Amino acid sequence: MKMYYLKREFHNFKNNPHKTIKNFLKDNFKNYYYKRYKREMKENIPNYFHSALEYRFFKEKKNEEKKIVQEMEKRKDEIRRNKLTAEVIYSPKPEQVKDTDSKPQTGEIKKFGTDKLANLGIGINSGIFLKRIVESKKVSNILELGSGTGNSAFYLGYPECVDNLATIEGSSDLAEIASKTLSRLDTKCEVINRHFDDALEEIDQKFGLIYIDGQHEKKPRFIIIKKHLINLKKMA
Repeated sequence: MKMYYLKREFHNFKNNPHKTIKNFLKDNFKNYYYKRYKREMKENIPNYFHSALEYRFFKEKKNEEKKIVQEMEKRKDEIRRNKLTAEVIYSPKPEQVKDTDSKPQTGEIKKFGTDKLANLGIGINSGIFLKRIVESKKVSNILELGSGTGNSAFYLGYPECVDNLATIEGSSDLAEIASKTLSRLDTKCEVINRHFDDALEEIDQKFGLIYIDGQHEKKPRFIIIKKHLINLKKMA
């Protein structure tokens, strides 16, 4: 079956002089394995993940997604041009901590410069992945823990189905930058400048999706989630 598929596609390839052997093999092995992947996906994965996973596989953007990427790149350029800096509550991901003696401790205030701020948050592919999950599940209310510069919240809040988005950020500098980023959206967005502990005690609202992208170390994150698990379950 596999050889027949490749032979058939190779016949098509011979009639297309613009393709290289490398691209032919890359495209057709990807298509072949995607068909197997799609069968598995239909059987084992909820429908609202399918579009997002297809993007992760092929990286093909819709026109509106290209527009989102352009908007985010403009915003990053704006941060660089304005030479913005911000005091950030240091919270590295586990793989980023190698030499603990030379790095600040978790929770310390650290100053981020222009380039670091511009690239803070998730990348394009992860952003579109999130956006497609929100679209497919038709989520109307979203809570995010860890606004950063508003990068991920911009992707989360872009779909038309979203009515409200609340995002919590402990750094007042980052909260201000995130507010300006999210002002470009039609969605009603609220940036809450509080520590997670304090904010989660007071939020009394239902959310279709809760996205956690702050307090990156496993142990502190686990403690916060465990402490507020009952509240988070009520919100979801």
